[in-house]
Amino acid sequence: MRLDLHLKHGPTKLAWSIDDQVTISELMSQIESELSIPKTGQKLILNGQALTSLDHGSTLQQAGVRNLSKIMVLGRRFDPEGDQMYQNILQAEKKVQITAEKLQQVADEVRDIERGFLSPEHHQKAWPSLLKRCRNGSEEFMRLLETLDTFRFEEHQQMAKSKRKSLVDIINKKLDANDELQRKVERLQAIAHG
Repeated sequence: MRLDLHLKHGPTKLAWSIDDQVTISELMSQIESELSIPKTGQKLILNGQALTSLDHGSTLQQAGVRNLSKIMVLGRRFDPEGDQMYQNILQAEKKVQITAEKLQQVADEVRDIERGFLSPEHHQKAWPSLLKRCRNGSEEFMRLLETLDTFRFEEHQQMAKSKRKSLVDIINKKLDANDELQRKVERLQAIAHG
């Protein structure tokens, strides 16, 4: 059954239509998406009583939410501009992109050499330079991982924490790809010297 709800956060009032089988946790996720209030920093008040973490697995119906219920939402909106930790993560993300672009150039140069676009007499000089650039990329990714590991978050910084986690995953994938590229360069260099 559909429920029409009235949500209030400060001066913001929202009218929502939602299924009564949605859990409180799912409602909180939707509120996070709509109002930019991190789920972990939300407090929901229904009929003068706070819905606790014990209620999060309950459906709206089980928690006593009825048609036309009014739910007050407490919590701070996430402000990426004012969150220094989030800004630090964005800076790290830019460095990841720059390093990834440099390594893509290495991959492109290796492919060009394989296609015969560089005469063989220049291969001897090209391989050590390409290998050095691969190693520099790995070192930069490792430095970024170390930096991200030092970040400590407060309870309300869940968005920054989540952003860091996804950036760490991206860096690890880029590191894996760069390791493969480096092995390829080493193999091709050995063939050229062999």
